[in-house]
Amino acid sequence: MKKAECFCMKKAECFCMKKAECFCMKKAECFCMKKAKCFCMKKAECFCMKKAECFCM
Repeated sequence: MKKAECFCMKKAECFCMKKAECFCMKKAECFCMKKAKCFCMKKAECFCMKKAECFCM
């Protein structure tokens, strides 16, 4: 992860800021790619917001 902000909270919550790739492990895998594309694996809901923000609950 280059100059990017990646935050992993409880319940496998992943927050991706700026146009960067963010991946959170733990109970659920969250992947934020370009164009605000979010991929959540396992039993987890994925929400993609503006500025490539990815929220995995």
